[in-house]
Amino acid sequence: MSSRAFSRKCVQKEQRDLDSLTGVLGLVRFIPSSDSSKILIGQPVQQDIDVGKALRAGKQVDVSIFSGTSVLQPGSDTGNVESIQRILSPLAQNEVGTIRCIGLNVGPYLCY
Repeated sequence: MSSRAFSRKCVQKEQRDLDSLTGVLGLVRFIPSSDSSKILIGQPVQQDIDVGKALRAGKQVDVSIFSGTSVLQPGSDTGNVESIQRILSPLAQNEVGTIRCIGLNVGPYLCY
């Protein structure tokens, strides 16, 4: 197998892994405009939107709120809608364990 084919296969595997983590839902973790003391999980109402680009352009992004408190356990759609004041990382700090990096940085070509 050529290195190019190996690289393509690894990138495709990483994309499948990422898709399985967030599912087809496209969940976001964010602070709503209505209450800056809350952190919510939800799915953008507009399915094909690039949330980061839209927020950077100053557009309002509406999100269907989920009942869970983590993208790892999102719960179900509550039927409520909020707009994003600030987008957060997908995982909270307490959801991330120890990160250890050993050896060369192989980026997207790391396969397991």
